[in-house]
Amino acid sequence: IVEPKYIRAERTSGYTFRSTDIGVVHDLMIHDIDLVLSLVCSPLHSVEAFGVTVIGGYEDVAQARLRFENGCIADLTASRISPTIARSFHAWSAGGCVTCDMHTREVKRFAPSDALRFGPAPLDMARQPGADIEQLKKDVFGHFVAVETLPVNASGPDALTQELTEFVDCVRNRREPHVDGEQALQAMIVAEAVLKSLAAHRWDGHARETIAPPIHGSTIHRDAA
Repeated sequence: IVEPKYIRAERTSGYTFRSTDIGVVHDLMIHDIDLVLSLVCSPLHSVEAFGVTVIGGYEDVAQARLRFENGCIADLTASRISPTIARSFHAWSAGGCVTCDMHTREVKRFAPSDALRFGPAPLDMARQPGADIEQLKKDVFGHFVAVETLPVNASGPDALTQELTEFVDCVRNRREPHVDGEQALQAMIVAEAVLKSLAAHRWDGHARETIAPPIHGSTIHRDAA
């Protein structure tokens, strides 16, 4: 992925009753923040976020939009009270789009084909008398938009196991990890900016904003900054 201009990430799961001392931003969204920062080589410009608490004392659902100085926008969704498990990551650039399903470990790349770049425009073809619209629909993916499934080692260990294995290897062999302390710190700084924006979002417009619906008395109130 070269110079992504738009990124969308979704990370959802059911409520596990683990990590109850933190919210979903530090529990789940932090991983996608780290991925975004590894792809976008630009300072962060602004953060907008909101969240909902349903079960405990911290946010269980969070939505954040990160804007970078080079124009890239990243929309991140995290939920730990979802009936479905999702680990998706989409990145758009001038050259096309890459989609990653990290739950099934499937990666696909979509890019304009030579037929789309150098051939007759599909819309012009559709306007021709007697145009076969149904065939043009079928030709969108494959003929006009090239679709490539990228190889992924689906039989390897999960990300957490790899992380712990690399940590032990770095300690034993005194080498630098793929994600060093500075990179981890930058992800934490962005996560804190997300939480600050989340706390400032006013659901009811009052000075003491509500960042969660009143479900079983679990509503959180935080003083406005």
